[in-house]
Amino acid sequence: MTAASTALSIDASPLISVIDASTDRVIVKTNAAPIADQAATNASRQRQRLNRPCAQAVKHICTDGIELTLEITPALPCFDGHFDDCPVVPGVVQIDWAVHYASSLLHLDWPVSRVDRLKFMCPVQPNVFIALKLIFNREKQWLDFQFFGDNQIYSKGRLVYDNFSD
Repeated sequence: MTAASTALSIDASPLISVIDASTDRVIVKTNAAPIADQAATNASRQRQRLNRPCAQAVKHICTDGIELTLEITPALPCFDGHFDDCPVVPGVVQIDWAVHYASSLLHLDWPVSRVDRLKFMCPVQPNVFIALKLIFNREKQWLDFQFFGDNQIYSKGRLVYDNFSD
């Protein structure tokens, strides 16, 4: 593995996914990581989970679409240092949330190749409930997402997935 690679283990599996930054390919190998590496990976996953709000309500709006409500509390780690006087959820965190909930609720576990049509219209601040709409287009292999609430759109974009087979 080169310095440009990142190793991630997959939950409940004796495999490791290696993302090669030079080719953007995911390589799956058998897990030969020492226990210390596994503990570090688990700690990293725990930090990621803590950085995501729990879905308060989830409703299906179409065959491949859902809408969920998220409570944005000041305790989310994404607010640490971003910014002290006016905390906002960083844009990259919003993208992470869209990818995470698409994976966990719509079972879209393929690599995202790019993000298109990305717009941040209004900062997401603590102490609000926001909705996240996720609609997957199977034919085009993309997911449209939108964070919104109280008659305003916070952000929206499109996650384009690598080729996959059903």
